[in-house]
Parts: sequence; structure tokens; C-alpha cells
Amino acid sequence: MPLIKNNLYYEMTTETQTKPVSAVKIQMDVLDGCHHKCPGCFVHRRGNASDKSQVYMAKEFIRDITDQGILVDEILIGPTDFLASENFYEVMPELVDIINENSPILAFVSTLIDGDIKRFCDFLMDNI
Repeated sequence: MPLIKNNLYYEMTTETQTKPVSAVKIQMDVLDGCHHKCPGCFVHRRGNASDKSQVYMAKEFIRDITDQGILVDEILIGPTDFLASENFYEVMPELVDIINENSPILAFVSTLIDGDIKRFCDFLMDNI
């Protein structure tokens, strides 16, 4: 027998205390290289690639905050155009597990000027 027989009745007849949900957006500047030279772009196109230890530390940070009840609402992968990035398909497999564990909104920066969108969609469908 459940502790509370009629959940709806209990909810309607008792005072409840609501607590705010804490959510964060994580921006990961891990993509490196972009062959576009868009006017007005101030993104550093080189030197953004993270080594394995930095990606590991980011994943540990995300696990630590989610263990404390903080929701990872969105992960933005940047800073360069993901379709023009030289290391997208090297970086993303390192992040697949943390993305699948948290189910965040997954955001990418792109100009959509060119790039293999089908390959990107196939990667997401196969891994995320």
C-alpha cells in the first residue's frame, strides 16, 4: 500500500514548498580551426583544441554539479563553426557520454556556409 493513497487529494489539501530548479548552460570552446574569414568575427580560430585532461576535467565538473542536483540545461560546443572545424569528429566522441547522461539542449555555432550536414546528422543519429 502506498504511503499516500490519493496523491491528487494530498496535493490539493496541503501546503507545499516549491524550490527553484537550478540550471546551467555549459559553453565548451573545444573546436579548433575554421577556414571562413567572416567579416567582424573575433573568434580565435586556432588554439582552442582541448587535450584529453581538459575534456576529462570538464566532464568531471558536469558530473559534480549534477550530483548536487544542478541541471545541465544546455551545452554549447564552439567557438568556431562546427561544420568548418578541423577537430569536430575527434572531440565529439569524447563528449557523447556526458551528453547522453544529461540530455541537454545541444547547441553549435555555424555559418552554414558549407560543410557536410549529412555527415553531422548521421553522427548525431548514431551517437546521441
